Amino acid sequence: QIPYTFVIGAGKLSRPQDHDDDEPLLLETDQNGAVEIDCTYLNIKENMEKGKSTTYLKYATSVAKISGLDFIAKIDDDTVMSMPLL
Repeated sequence: QIPYTFVIGAGKLSRPQDHDDDEPLLLETDQNGAVEIDCTYLNIKENMEKGKSTTYLKYATSVAKISGLDFIAKIDDDTVMSMPLL
């Protein structure tokens, strides 16, 4: 079994693009109050190349330790993962 999540920068526009303060790392909803069960809502401003990956990996590392995961990967929507090769 391979756990997955879609990562969303859900913080207000005033939030930084990378989580570097004492505010909570995660939010419970997106900016509109919506919740999807397969999404992780980061408390940062949505961005593509300015900190969302590092913030997610910071979070994923803590989840991996608690859940006993051996590996963490980040892939984009233009990537095909070959499950038999894992």
